[in-house]
Amino acid sequence: MMDYGEYERSPAYGRCNDKYGVSRQVMFDNRENTTEHALIPSLMFTGTNNGKTKEAMEYYTSLFPKSGIDFTRPYGENAMGENPEHLNHAEFKLSGQQFIAMDSGLDHAFNFDDGVSLSISCDEQEEVDHFRNHFVHDG
Repeated sequence: MMDYGEYERSPAYGRCNDKYGVSRQVMFDNRENTTEHALIPSLMFTGTNNGKTKEAMEYYTSLFPKSGIDFTRPYGENAMGENPEHLNHAEFKLSGQQFIAMDSGLDHAFNFDDGVSLSISCDEQEEVDHFRNHFVHDG
């Protein structure tokens, strides 16, 4: 899906699908401030969600403790036809768990669906209600 090689984000990076069709981004992360997470969920905002990465990160990080946006890199002027203001690569944490996110205006055969979901472990019903109500509010 993306040739393994040197890119701006990593000296060794590539993207492929495994035998089950699950997309994998594999990279050497030699930054001093990286986390210990070996598996980092990556969210690609495509189709009607393209351009909503920043908004989603701001919303998600407002809901969870120990959360924040660590890094954003807009496309800027580019030859791919991407909106220069959309995010080429972003990193954020939710309750200490690292995530990667990006916008893509390319024609993808996928979007977010029920096939993959993120689970939130809660200690009490009030916490369950808090997250559920925020996620279903306004669609």
